[in-house]
Amino acid sequence: MSSSESFILMMQTLDHVVSIGDTTRGSSGNPREYGLADGTKYRIPSWIAYKTDQTVLEDHGIAPDIYIPGNGSIINGRDMVLEEAIRVLKDKR
Repeated sequence: MSSSESFILMMQTLDHVVSIGDTTRGSSGNPREYGLADGTKYRIPSWIAYKTDQTVLEDHGIAPDIYIPGNGSIINGRDMVLEEAIRVLKDKR
């Protein structure tokens, strides 16, 4: 997940890029594993990642330019993200 966050942040700095889909998960990465006395292990990020506006990325994610919810991206066998991307490209001609 963290790799996609960095990729989307870079893409959104470009004027000719339009992001389409759902908000990213908000995962900054570089997790460190810790353990409890009962043997339970957990991982938490070891750094704080920021969006380009300096707000914290963790648990918030990055909103796309055109929002299509992940649970509604395939409707009756149709890929709504792909169809929106085709519409955007046609409009830019």
